[in-house]
Amino acid sequence: MVMNKKNVLVIDDEKDIRDLLLISLERLGYEAQVAEDIASAKSLIASDIPFDFCLTDIRLPAPAQQ
Repeated sequence: MVMNKKNVLVIDDEKDIRDLLLISLERLGYEAQVAEDIASAKSLIASDIPFDFCLTDIRLPAPAQQ
């Protein structure tokens, strides 16, 4: 029986945390995509990638005003 891997979106502004979560999730059999900020996360969410769940930093910096 082939099981589809669950796809996880990891959002964190700290590279070390993103890398740790990415490696850990992949070792556990998950697919993972990472975003370093809100803009990157929005782009990934708008893409054709279906995410099963998201792990996010609760203290992300606010996006820059334009």
